[in-house]
Amino acid sequence: MDCRRIVMLGTALDTKGGISAVVNAYRSGGLFDRWPVRYLPTHREGRAWSKLVLAMASLARFAGLLLTRSVAVVHVHSASRASFWRKSPFLLLSFLSRRPVLFHLHGGGFREFHERECGPLARAWVRAVFRHAAHVVVLSPRWEAWVRAVEPAARTRVIPNPAPTVKPWRGKMANDAPMLLFLGAMVEKKGVFDLLQAAALLRDRHPRLRLVFGGTGVALERLKQRARELNMATWVEFPGWVDVATRDALLREANAFVLPSYYEGLPMSILEAMAMGTPVVASDVGGIPEVIENGIDGLLVGPGDVPALAAALDRLVADAALGESLAMAAQGKIERCYASERVLERVEDIYREVAGDRLPLVEHEKSRQHA
Repeated sequence: MDCRRIVMLGTALDTKGGISAVVNAYRSGGLFDRWPVRYLPTHREGRAWSKLVLAMASLARFAGLLLTRSVAVVHVHSASRASFWRKSPFLLLSFLSRRPVLFHLHGGGFREFHERECGPLARAWVRAVFRHAAHVVVLSPRWEAWVRAVEPAARTRVIPNPAPTVKPWRGKMANDAPMLLFLGAMVEKKGVFDLLQAAALLRDRHPRLRLVFGGTGVALERLKQRARELNMATWVEFPGWVDVATRDALLREANAFVLPSYYEGLPMSILEAMAMGTPVVASDVGGIPEVIENGIDGLLVGPGDVPALAAALDRLVADAALGESLAMAAQGKIERCYASERVLERVEDIYREVAGDRLPLVEHEKSRQHA
C-alpha cells in the first residue's frame, strides 16, 4: 500500500475568512514543510460558476488520489451550511475508501445549522460524520461537549486555533481620540449593529471617539444607513477588508478590539488582537470564554446586551491603566497557551496517531526519533 499524503481540504488560501487564516498559520508555522501535506481548495471567492469548477476539479483530484492509494489521512476543515455540504462528497468518498478522517470543525454557526436548519436526514448525516471520523477536532471544550451530545460515539480532540507571534508591547494607551475597532464579516450575527448602538450611547462622554468597522458583508450598506440615522456618520469609518499590514496598524492604534458576536468558534481575530496587545471586548459565546477570563485578560458581555457592551467600552476608554493590564495579561496567555508551535505540536500528535506507518518519515520525524 502506497499511502503517502495527508490531504487537507479547505477554502482557497487567498480567500478572506477564518479557515484560510488558520491554514495559513499552519503553513507559516512549518506544518507543510514537516509533513507531506497536499492542500486541495474546495471554495474560493468569485462567481458561482468559478466556485463550482474549483470544487469539482478538487473532487476529481481527490478521487484520483484515493484510486492510486496515495492518501494516508484526510484533514477536512469545515464550517456550517455551504461549507459542510461542499465537504460532504469528499467525506463520503473518504469513508467508503476507509481512509481516516480528521473532521476539523470551525465556525460558531454549526450548532444553529444542525438544530434549526437541518432536517432529519441531514442531521443523521452530521451524526454519521461525527461517528465515523477518526477524530472530530474542535476549538474548545464547549464545542467538544456539544459534539458528544449530538453523537456520543464521536472521538473528539480539542485543538485551539494558533495565534500569531506576540508583537512587542505597544506602550501607553492614553489617547485623545480613542478608537474602537471591529474586524470581520459585516453580518448581523457578528453584533455590528449592537456595537454601533453601544458607541452611540458613549457619544456624550467621549465626544472624540472613533469607531472603525473593517470588513465587508451583506449588512454593510444597512450599517452605514443606521450610522446616518443615529447621527454617527462622522464618528464611523468603513475602510473595507484590510490587509495584514493595515490590520496590524489598526490593532496597534485601537483602544479596544470589539467582537460582540451571537455565536463563534474560536475567532482568529481575537487571538490576533491579544497577540498585538490590544484589549478585547467580546461576547461570552462559543470558545471565547475559554480564551478570555473576564476582567483578567479581556472583558466579556452577553450577546445582544447593548448597555453592558457600552459599559465595558466606557471602562476601557476612560481607564488606560485597565486597558494596559488586560493587554499585557492577554499577551502572556497567548505565549503560554496559544503560540503556533504549541498548537501545531497537538496537530502533529494526531497525525502520528492516525497515520501510523503509512506516511514517509520526514526529516523532522527522523531527528525526533533519534533524539
